[in-house]
Amino acid sequence: GDLAVLYTDGVVEAMNEEKNEYGKQRFFDLVVANRQLSPHELIEKTLSDIEAFTRGYPQHDDITLVAFKVLAPAATVHLPADQSQRAANS
Repeated sequence: GDLAVLYTDGVVEAMNEEKNEYGKQRFFDLVVANRQLSPHELIEKTLSDIEAFTRGYPQHDDITLVAFKVLAPAATVHLPADQSQRAANS
């Protein structure tokens, strides 16, 4: 299925003591290399990698990740005519 990962800028802007940023490329490479993991495992792996990169250096921005996989095609829902009309008028 498809994988979507949402993140705040604090993920890619996480800095180590030498003032080097974690960076988009490192983050994207990690996501691609680990796309077979569950969303929870991918988030844990990413947070562990950020922690290893920053080595505990204090961060001044939030580090937020949301990941999800679409496992099956979306189902088409057919509403009865009266419910379709109510939904359209909402």
